[in-house]
Amino acid sequence: MKQTCKSTYTQGNEKEMACQAHHDSAFCIKQIILFIFAIYFISCSQKGKDNLIVTEKAKTVSSKLYNAEIMAKYVDKFEVIDSAFYLFCAGLDTEAIVLNEENGEMIGSFGIRGNGPGEFMNHIYAGRSQEGDTIYTYDLNRYSINVYLINKTSQHFAYSFIDKKELPSKDWVFNKLLRLKNGMYVGLPFFSSTSDNTLVLFDEELNFITDFAKSPITFKESNDFRVCYDNAYLCTYENKVFLATSSFVYISGYEISGNGEIAILFEKQLVESVYHYNPGVKFSKEENLSGFSDIKATKDYIFTLFCGKPESMLKWDGSGMEPESFVIFNHKGEYKAKYKTNNKGGRICFSEDEKKLYHSVNVPEYDIEEYQISDMEEW
Repeated sequence: MKQTCKSTYTQGNEKEMACQAHHDSAFCIKQIILFIFAIYFISCSQKGKDNLIVTEKAKTVSSKLYNAEIMAKYVDKFEVIDSAFYLFCAGLDTEAIVLNEENGEMIGSFGIRGNGPGEFMNHIYAGRSQEGDTIYTYDLNRYSINVYLINKTSQHFAYSFIDKKELPSKDWVFNKLLRLKNGMYVGLPFFSSTSDNTLVLFDEELNFITDFAKSPITFKESNDFRVCYDNAYLCTYENKVFLATSSFVYISGYEISGNGEIAILFEKQLVESVYHYNPGVKFSKEENLSGFSDIKATKDYIFTLFCGKPESMLKWDGSGMEPESFVIFNHKGEYKAKYKTNNKGGRICFSEDEKKLYHSVNVPEYDIEEYQISDMEEW
């Protein structure tokens, strides 16, 4: 009898344990489902926020114009260095026009087109020293970095050529080549004969370290494959580098250590591309939006110029695609805010204390527009 009772008790206990195990299993499955749903919800929520760069109405913000007489053509790069505006312009015999930051008056010019030492043929701004007394430029035609020492006062500007460094290989022709705080260089090539990655890393002496950053598209057979390289913009903040493209509305960020290790901060295509497959793969300019036309970063945020119009609106004279808003992200690539530009223009930069955003205006005439960053921090 005791044995039967013991057996009955054991069977009951087993049933209870089985029931408890079933309950625990169901609870675990429910927790997993809730976890997956939470991840999906967060992902969708962030995707929804990303879509706001197109769907959200841009906020208004006040600005002021310098009303300066700026004799410039197309401004390729716009920088503030040691309380002076540098407008790096295509098609000029000088590399940059230098203006007083306080009043916009011209105080000098930088660089001379030619074949002599320190002269350039096809220049690109590559960076500056922390102190602002040294400027680095990249000469497309000569595959070299030129180094200049700057001597500037509020009324006087002078520079001297001090060094030249050549790239060891001509496998790359760069659209952008920028210097990091740690002395390394990051290049954005028009094309590469050795890699399909978007960016290339060099050490301080321009020795190749690695290439990195996946391409935002995968259809290499498309005639439009290289458009992301041609219409892409690059900026650095200390040892971080940020990339934004016009086609594909793609933005990414990376941090590079002193030993060349690369950490991905984010990589995202904010608007899905539309392709047609007959015949072959073709990127639709009627159905895809034009994205970014410049990118710059402060300590905590990334500011971009954004168009958001169909690429087919581009006219023969280059008009029709002027950016109409500033779109702001944090260094994780998370969308924060969107503000309407008050005038049409193509390049941005910050005051050195990061309290002012400057916008180079080119319609109807060249000028500089000033925004207070504090007016844009409602997020």
